[in-house]
Amino acid sequence: MTGNGSVHLLAPTRPTPPTETDLLPVGADMQWFVGLLGRLPRGTNLLMGGDPGVGKSTLAQQLAISAALSGERVLIVATEQSRIALLSRMQALAAPVGCDMLDELPIEIIDDIGDLVLLPQLLARQVFARNGRLAGTGLIIIDSLHGLGNGPADKRFYSSLYEYLRTASAAGVTTLALAHMTKASEVSGPRALEHMIDASLIMRHGVSCRAIYLPKNRGGASRMEPYSVVIDEATTRLVPSPLAASSSARVRTISCDGPTTIEVALALPRHERGFVKAPGLSPQEAAIIVDLMARIHAPARSIGSLGVTVRAPGGVRYIREHSLPIAVAIAAALARVEVDERLVIAGDIDLRGGVAPLGGNALRLIDDAGKAGLLSARDTILGARPAENGDIEPNVWRWQEVRSIDEALAAVGVGASRPRVEAAPDGR
Repeated sequence: MTGNGSVHLLAPTRPTPPTETDLLPVGADMQWFVGLLGRLPRGTNLLMGGDPGVGKSTLAQQLAISAALSGERVLIVATEQSRIALLSRMQALAAPVGCDMLDELPIEIIDDIGDLVLLPQLLARQVFARNGRLAGTGLIIIDSLHGLGNGPADKRFYSSLYEYLRTASAAGVTTLALAHMTKASEVSGPRALEHMIDASLIMRHGVSCRAIYLPKNRGGASRMEPYSVVIDEATTRLVPSPLAASSSARVRTISCDGPTTIEVALALPRHERGFVKAPGLSPQEAAIIVDLMARIHAPARSIGSLGVTVRAPGGVRYIREHSLPIAVAIAAALARVEVDERLVIAGDIDLRGGVAPLGGNALRLIDDAGKAGLLSARDTILGARPAENGDIEPNVWRWQEVRSIDEALAAVGVGASRPRVEAAPDGR
């Protein structure tokens, strides 16, 4: 307060373009969120919409904790939860990032504002005033804009909100406001709200993940391709899924025309339903392998919500020994691992994940490829080798014996599909 009782607003002018010191400090745990936006300058107004239970509050609380651990003072204006309930939830989110005492962080929670029309006064009297109780606050989270029943036609409320957003942004205070969605899957509020914000995020439920869309982003590129996040079962935090970005993997295998390449591409579909496509091969067989991997390979548990495309050069006819290379390519794409091109993978897998010994037809294809000079001494056959098969001698080629998908994945550097059960010392 100045001597005449008026409120003194501290609204420093930020240099343009902002330097590193003008960015909101965020820890390593939330760099994925900053990366989604491109950058997060101080004074950015963020609006996040989503249906109830999709994870908006969890994401906002993680951002608050990360910024506070980085030294930023944070204010949470809660209109839907009590301070006690928020503290309990945030403590669970803070523990996995090394914070056992949430009370020691510079986070203030206000759950009794009563009317969000008072937001501009809150800024002036407590955040910007020289001796304000919340002076120095750099991040304000409003959870949520509609928790007190403010509708899209409430001109008084939105007029105050726009005043707040202008003032906070000019002073370098970053705001993340959470919002409800309409039945038309749009953020609730007048169109003018979209012009007052710098970035708009939408969170949607998927089959086994959440998708974040970024239709507006003044600080970087907008994103209508879904960014996938999941709830970590151990920490209950939102984290990027293995397929926050699309991925693919290529493996060599055999065919009637010699060694060939099968590629598996994984991506979040534009719509919520996953799919399996196998142009030129067998979509039915590919779908069976995808389902098998979802059951026996833990990282593939959510693959049913993804778009899975299995490709091979035109004219390649599907044979049952392609099932193992497709399974390996799926796991490699999920793990973002490149498979050694010197491996020629072939094998028929059963519904328990076992790999059958190569049959006579597959061995003939390998033998013919060798005689034609399409295989060399540098190549290794990855599969289950038969003991003998008529006139074809399997020992001619270098082999890496695998009898299960687990062993095949370990051989290409992906790791085991599932925990192994160790036998007791007495063999029981």
